[in-house]
Amino acid sequence: MARPRKITVEQILNAAQAIFLEKGFGASTQEIATKAGISEGSIFKRFATKEELFIAAMGASKISSVTSFIEATAGQDDLRENLKKIGLEMVDFIRELLPRMMMVRSKGVPLPPMLMQPSKAPPVRVVKALTELFEQEISLGRMRCSHPETIAMMFLGAVMQYVFFVQASAQLPDAEVYIDSVVDVFWGSIQPNDET
Repeated sequence: MARPRKITVEQILNAAQAIFLEKGFGASTQEIATKAGISEGSIFKRFATKEELFIAAMGASKISSVTSFIEATAGQDDLRENLKKIGLEMVDFIRELLPRMMMVRSKGVPLPPMLMQPSKAPPVRVVKALTELFEQEISLGRMRCSHPETIAMMFLGAVMQYVFFVQASAQLPDAEVYIDSVVDVFWGSIQPNDET
C-alpha cells in the first residue's frame, strides 16, 4: 500500500492564495483542498479556521513580525536609523500584501470578519505599534511630538503611498532613497529640542 502523499503548509498556502485571489474570501475550503490535492480535513489540521487560512495565505499574518520589529526598537540605537529600518520593513510587508488584498476586494466579496475588526486590521495594528514606540521615545527624551498617533498615521501613510504608487508606476525612487527622505522630513518635526 502506498504511503499517503505529504503536503507542506507552503503548498496549502499556495493553493489557498491562488483560489482566494481568483474567487475572494467566498471561496470554499473544499476548492482549496482540491487544488492542493488533499482532503479538506488536512487543511483544518493546520489551520483552525478559514479566516486563519486566508490571513496566512494573503501574507497578513506577517503583521506580527512587523509590529514586533517596531516594538523591539524602542530606546535602542539611533532613532533616525531605526525609523529608516522600520520604514523599509513596512514597505516590504505592504508591497506584498497590498496587491493581494486589492485583488480580493475587487471580487466584491467582503474580507474575513477578523480583518474587519478595528483591533485586528493590519494598518490599525501598525499605527498602534508606532504610536507606542513614539510614546516611549518621547518619554526617553529621544523625540518630541505633541500627538504620537498622528505622526504614526502620517508615517504609515507615507509608506503606503509609496507602495501604492510603485504598483501604479515605476517612476519612483528606490525604497531606501524614499524612506531616507521621509525620515528626514519627519525628523525636522520630531527631533528632540536639544538637537534643533
